[in-house]
Amino acid sequence: MDMRGAPYLNKRLRGLINVAGPTLQTGAVHPADGGMPSVTGKDPAGHMLLVRERFPDVYERTYNS
Repeated sequence: MDMRGAPYLNKRLRGLINVAGPTLQTGAVHPADGGMPSVTGKDPAGHMLLVRERFPDVYERTYNS
């Protein structure tokens, strides 16, 4: 239940107006399944942002298909 990606995901999902969490905006919906990432950071979107932001050397070596 790794939540280290939550700050990066919340920063990414923030919109102009935030009342009770992230706003639904263009690009926030995952194209493969149509679902919005969880703001807890416990999903693949949070993990990918964590690796990109905190471990850029690993991110560069990762194969993206």
